[in-house]
Amino acid sequence: MQQLLTDDGVRVDFLHEMRRFLPPDVVTRTVENPAFWDYLRNTLEEECQRVMRFLRQDGATNVFRM
Repeated sequence: MQQLLTDDGVRVDFLHEMRRFLPPDVVTRTVENPAFWDYLRNTLEEECQRVMRFLRQDGATNVFRM
């Protein structure tokens, strides 16, 4: 997660990969917009924190455990 927050190369690689799959107009409106990268990083950081909290609580009691 730290690399995502600090390494601009991650953003460059992400843009390169998204250009392979998304139409050019979508790329321009979204992934090439600097605000999108901030949104993506914040969302991923929040979701990672949510997962970590869940795991620290030993998961939900109604989850099937193998």
